[in-house]
Order: sequence, then C-alpha cells, then structure tokens
Amino acid sequence: MVMKGKQVQGMSARQLHFLFLKMESSPMRRKLFSSLSAGQRRKRRSLETIESSMTK
Repeated sequence: MVMKGKQVQGMSARQLHFLFLKMESSPMRRKLFSSLSAGQRRKRRSLETIESSMTK
C-alpha cells in the first residue's frame, strides 16, 4: 500500500498513527524501513567521502 504525500497531509494525526500501527506488522513496512536506512547510510557515506577529500 503506497501513500501519496497529499493523501498523508489530508489525514489526521490519529489516522496516521493507526495506519502506522497497521503497517507495523506488515513485511512491507519492514522492507520500506530497511531500504530507507540503507539509503541514509549510503548518503552519509558519500558525504563522509566528500568531506574527507575536501580536508586533504
């Protein structure tokens, strides 16, 4: 189940929380979170390499 940004903004905090809890048990959310964290790690690594090359 993919949520559009506009759709999410139109929802109340309670609805979002309920949706989040519903997604909690689904493997989809786990996959989403693992891919998110992997993307963050990749971004951070590229930033670190840029910084290290600048300080040399």
